[in-house]
Amino acid sequence: MELLTLDGVIEKGVFEIPSYQRGYAWQERQLKDFWNDLEHVSKLGDKFHYMHSLTLRELENEFESSAFEIIDGQQRLATSLILLGILAKITQNKDPKYSLINLEPILSYKYYGLSEAFRAITEEEKDLEAFKTSFYAKNLIDAYAFFKEKISDTPVGTLEKMFDALTKKCFLAWWN
Repeated sequence: MELLTLDGVIEKGVFEIPSYQRGYAWQERQLKDFWNDLEHVSKLGDKFHYMHSLTLRELENEFESSAFEIIDGQQRLATSLILLGILAKITQNKDPKYSLINLEPILSYKYYGLSEAFRAITEEEKDLEAFKTSFYAKNLIDAYAFFKEKISDTPVGTLEKMFDALTKKCFLAWWN
């Protein structure tokens, strides 16, 4: 077991959510909790926050040197990446490595419609309604809309602190 920040997790490789896992199930209640936790962590100064565990199985992948199948923790990782994508665009000068990052290849779903919905979010497609092809795809797109709305009401200085908290102060227990 290793404790890693979201920065550290992203540096490990790419992640695949297998078809036997449920799709993206978080709804408004879980998203509010996540947002509130992150807002709280961003005000803690030098303190850190334990998010949850991330249980993985290493995959044989001819295209990627480090590919992992997510056994547990996909909801939190997907949510973190959705929010990170939005925050990275708003706080572009905060961390140059995230200003041009494409998060879509980092996470892929083997569940019908979810990879397409995740790609649509990361590429900021105009008509996201067209990607709501399942309950889980709808949840993924709704999570994106939830965070876009929250961010629109939040000062940039606060968003920069939340970006730092998300990438450097929130730890996941990495089990491989």
